[in-house]
Amino acid sequence: MSAAGFPRVPGYRIDGKLGEGGMAEVFRATQLSLDRSVAIKVVHFGGPQRDKLAMRFEHEARTIARLEHPNIVGIFEVGRLGHDAMFYVMPLMPHGDLSARIGQLSDADIRNVVRKVAAALDFAHAQGVIHRDIKPANVLFDRDQQPRLADFGISRSPEGQGVTNEGDALGSVSYMSPEQSRGHTVDARSDLYSLGILIFELLTGDVPYREADAVATALAHHQAPIPRLPKPRASWQKLIDRALAKAPGDRFQSGAELVAMLDGLSPGDVGTPGQPSRRANLALPVLAGILAISGLLLAAKMLWPKPADPVTTTPLTKSEALPPVFQLALDREQWFAPEAGSAAAWLSGALNESRRPANLQAAQVFVNLVSKDALTALAAQRDSQALPLLDQLHAYIALQQLAPLEASKQHEANLRERLLERLEAAERERFADPLDPLLGLFARTDLAARAAKLKQEWHSGRILTAGGSRFAMIRIDQSWLAIGLEEVTREAYAQFVEATKRVPANCRKPGVAGLFRSPDWQDPGFAQTGSHPVVCVSKADAEAYATWLSDQSERRFELPTAAAWHVAGKAAMANKAPCELGNVRDQTNAGSLRIKDRFECSDGFEFTAPVGQFQASRDGILDLIGNVSEWTQGGVRGSSYLSGPDNDLLDQSLEQDADRGRTDLGFRLALIPP
Repeated sequence: MSAAGFPRVPGYRIDGKLGEGGMAEVFRATQLSLDRSVAIKVVHFGGPQRDKLAMRFEHEARTIARLEHPNIVGIFEVGRLGHDAMFYVMPLMPHGDLSARIGQLSDADIRNVVRKVAAALDFAHAQGVIHRDIKPANVLFDRDQQPRLADFGISRSPEGQGVTNEGDALGSVSYMSPEQSRGHTVDARSDLYSLGILIFELLTGDVPYREADAVATALAHHQAPIPRLPKPRASWQKLIDRALAKAPGDRFQSGAELVAMLDGLSPGDVGTPGQPSRRANLALPVLAGILAISGLLLAAKMLWPKPADPVTTTPLTKSEALPPVFQLALDREQWFAPEAGSAAAWLSGALNESRRPANLQAAQVFVNLVSKDALTALAAQRDSQALPLLDQLHAYIALQQLAPLEASKQHEANLRERLLERLEAAERERFADPLDPLLGLFARTDLAARAAKLKQEWHSGRILTAGGSRFAMIRIDQSWLAIGLEEVTREAYAQFVEATKRVPANCRKPGVAGLFRSPDWQDPGFAQTGSHPVVCVSKADAEAYATWLSDQSERRFELPTAAAWHVAGKAAMANKAPCELGNVRDQTNAGSLRIKDRFECSDGFEFTAPVGQFQASRDGILDLIGNVSEWTQGGVRGSSYLSGPDNDLLDQSLEQDADRGRTDLGFRLALIPP
């Protein structure tokens, strides 16, 4: 073990811990021979089965190392650490796992994840490898924000498929197929069942079966009916029904089959009404109140109505003929609340008692008024008011089977008009971000593909590649700018110097008078490799680099403005410890002669870190907090490895001569989008 308590893995420097659970720990590390950032998973074995488990681990790891596929997290190396631990080395996935994105993905994003995971499974199955542990935590996102499947069961014991065993199998019981939870032999169709559970969770925010303990959950997978999806996700129901079939023979037989059905789904495909899901975290939170009303009605032994013939009467407005209690709730705009006195509660009772014309006419009035209220808010871009009301209305129409009403049809037509207005405005501005909350509504219309295309082209965080680097688009003052994902490295800057013969700028080390040799970008006074950010560059150096790269690639590069840098930096701030946000002044710097307050944590780097070592911002931009301060058009912005509790990690601004550099100062470029 090292002084920090990290294991010693030959050929690697352990830079910090990424996580732990069960028998395993995962570390961020650097492969010394290639100066490559990697992740190392260390699995500990004990007990009388230690040698058998270790051999099994090594065999499976070597098998999986042959799974070279763009959607699978590969393995670089596998080995032993003493008598009771094994390790394997894999690429570092800088954007976390899928579990952090549950409830945040659009329909298009979910489809992308499903296609990539299904392709990865088909490839593995063709090699005879069964994953056995499909769940969000095992879907990681690479530098390009693309999903990759990880952990093909190599940390699982040979007996680790039953619900009575300890360890990872028990923790993953929510995703197990019926045959896997019984301890039976599993094949590719078991993995596809688990993928179906994952899809259900992405669509609704929770798994379909969640019981008090693992055994009860496993029994639910065996016996409980497949829950119905909420109306906005109903187009997926037939895919879910097949993926979660109890018998393997009734499921998809390959990932390609699943994707074929996925590609055939359209926003107009509607699932049949059925048993509401027991999920605790619905994407439509207001549906719970409606289901509660329905539950009270069922408790009173009122039956669901049979589908009625379409009502063709002219939609009504408020009428003196409406029952006084219902009229009062409409006058007060008490659409769905309070539960006992709302217009929806009265109408539910009336419709469950009888589908006679008078009650259906009351339903026409109700749908018309709620639709008008919600769509007026939508047109005014009061989405926080419009969306919950629309969710309630759509769920109510589905539960009460009011879709045949002329008022419901007119509502769908009017909804499309309002969405088209919002879409056309977004297209004129080339700005898709405001449409994000509306993607579930777009999925109800024929505008879904058009909205998805706009999001793909003009959305914050879209990745562009130019000049050998990657850039993330951000919105600044009603225009677009693309900010470099990483700071310019020594390797990239060296190519510029070799081509232009640029003379190193004067440089100083903060807090040190000119008693010693002046540092420069090649030798800043501490060890760096080609993947570290270049330091000791002046503003003139940075601007010259941008001009040179523009000439080389016929694209326009420049330093970001101070305002653009601030917008990008705000997206990197999170409620996390400073050492998780970036490379800052912490306990790793305790050996420094300078006496200053330090953060009570350790990020593993005394000076600069290689670029891309810390969590990206929500736009995918790396190292905006800590590591090195950066030149902008408006001067120096941001924190560095020397920034501590007495500094503002986001808005730190330094006074610096434009013709001089510092050992904690680098730069990144901005790209003007085409």
